[in-house]
Amino acid sequence: MIFHGPLNGTLKNYRRWINTPGFIAQPHEEIHELLKQNPQVFLWVSGHTHTPPSEESFASPVNVYDGRITNIHNKDMNRGDIWTNSLYLYEDRVVVQTWDHQVHGPLPGLERTIATPKF
Repeated sequence: MIFHGPLNGTLKNYRRWINTPGFIAQPHEEIHELLKQNPQVFLWVSGHTHTPPSEESFASPVNVYDGRITNIHNKDMNRGDIWTNSLYLYEDRVVVQTWDHQVHGPLPGLERTIATPKF
């Protein structure tokens, strides 16, 4: 299955459409149930949410959905400033690094490490 958009409530309401039905992954009730039934899911990557790294909720505690799933937000690439997220996969963790294409390097302070769930 492929869903488009962020999980509900994983960004602060910095614009009027954030966390509204037209912005979040749908159908959100069914997605919530699916995620609840699959505790191995610990990461959700949202593409093209227009959320820049300068937005305080780009990489913050609000990104954790239902207490266990980290939502990684990505900015669109149709503007002057381009940032991308790289996900480095390890057995016990995922490291997320946000790359600034203007300075050709990672953005300081935005690297995140998400532990893989233990069963």
